[in-house]
Amino acid sequence: MGIDPSAMALRITALLVNYNDAATLGRAIVSALAQRYPRETYEILAVDDGSRDGSVDVLESYTPSVRLVRLAHAGLPAACNEGIRCARGSYLVRLDADDEFEPSLLAEAAAVLDRRSEVALVTTD
Repeated sequence: MGIDPSAMALRITALLVNYNDAATLGRAIVSALAQRYPRETYEILAVDDGSRDGSVDVLESYTPSVRLVRLAHAGLPAACNEGIRCARGSYLVRLDADDEFEPSLLAEAAAVLDRRSEVALVTTD
């Protein structure tokens, strides 16, 4: 008997903030989609900060797997803040457009946060 996806809460928002990184964006998104964590329990939220290099086309090609928020160019802090406002998960993890997640990142980070209520932040190196 499997887990009923409708009974699972949205646990994590993977926040991808992008500005003119069309060349690397696809790899970042694929790494977020390839997590060993139930797909129904996390969202990928992409905030595009006014890109002009075709990034929006790349992001749109991944919908509905990626929720897209488009902004006029305002800089990284403003784009991150908007992403935080739009996030629906209990936990937030940042993914830069030129980075990739290891396949177990979300599962391992969530396990630490779930197990240890005194922990407010998990980071990797």
